[in-house]
Amino acid sequence: REALEEAQKTLPEAEFRALFMAERRPSYTTVYPEFRKELHVADIAYLAGEPVTLWVDPGYNAYAVLVAQFERGNQWGVHRERVRIFDEVYSLGATNDSVIEACKRADWWPDVTGVVMDVAGLQHRHESEGSTSVETWRERTGFYPRSRRIHVIDQINRVRTFLVNPENHRPR
Repeated sequence: REALEEAQKTLPEAEFRALFMAERRPSYTTVYPEFRKELHVADIAYLAGEPVTLWVDPGYNAYAVLVAQFERGNQWGVHRERVRIFDEVYSLGATNDSVIEACKRADWWPDVTGVVMDVAGLQHRHESEGSTSVETWRERTGFYPRSRRIHVIDQINRVRTFLVNPENHRPR
């Protein structure tokens, strides 16, 4: 029993569950084996009147906008912050203009307070538009998309900390 409790404390949860509970281990080809749909995915309601942030990836083929709100609070004396992604605008072969118009038609648009964009938005120019994605969003919405270059491994580790607490390997 002591060895089992020690293993549960020291092993990542997915590894513990695979070794001791005969649960299927996540594929090692996935970027985030810590991701568990039953813990990290749910129907999330839009909280009208609360700030909304758009996370934009203006790809040439697939154009994605994740619509997020942040839930902050204290639980049992511990500061918690949760990212609440409650909607998505996703288009194939879309232009900046068409995606911006789709966003502006959404119920949550009046609550948008900021835009974060993949750094490639400084380079992407859609055929019908002479401006970069960053320039087009600034001109059409009044928001200047923020971005920062972050090494891929650092990005993966940052998202991983949203999924699993590195101190105790428990899901957040």
